[in-house]
Amino acid sequence: MKRKAHFFVLILCILTAFISVNLLSSCSTGTNAPSTTDTTVQEKNDEDAQDQAEAKAKEDAEAKEKAEAEAKAKAEEEAKEKAEAEAEAKAALKAKATTIKYRELFKGGDSLAGNYYTFKGEIIQDAGEGTFRVNVTKTGTYYTFYEDTVLIYVDGEPSEKLLEEDIITFIGMGAGNYRYETVMGGTTEVPLLLVDAIDIEVVGTTAD
Repeated sequence: MKRKAHFFVLILCILTAFISVNLLSSCSTGTNAPSTTDTTVQEKNDEDAQDQAEAKAKEDAEAKEKAEAEAKAKAEEEAKEKAEAEAEAKAALKAKATTIKYRELFKGGDSLAGNYYTFKGEIIQDAGEGTFRVNVTKTGTYYTFYEDTVLIYVDGEPSEKLLEEDIITFIGMGAGNYRYETVMGGTTEVPLLLVDAIDIEVVGTTAD
């Protein structure tokens, strides 16, 4: 009888221990280890967040690109309008260009800078890089020739190549006087005129 009682107690202890182990294992798994469902939801949330971040970055980049394009277009339009206004103002001044005597031009120097004048003269030297020495005072009774030298700087390419001994008409903007060294080692000072290529016309030559 005592043996049966001891055996029953032993079985009861084993069953209790087994149940306790299973309960502990179940609790541990449920509390600390995420389920497959929880992992899938987290991964989806992470993907959604990444997609949103990428979409936002793309949107910001497109907005920046658009703003830069609009700013560039505006700047170009403003530059165009400014250039057109300057060209119109310049054309208006050229339309009012007058003749001036060489002595007055030379003595006026810097005080006449920015004013436009009309000239007719003979090219006596091609000094290179768009620069020419031109005599602008017509003289002579039986034989016509030109004297009184000015230095002109031509901006752009004239419609006709300019050569020494060409007789030209042009509109020039006063730019003060220019001093330079001569081939003889001395210095000379002459009026400087800035000329747009479209304002020069070859009307003859003294080479004939």
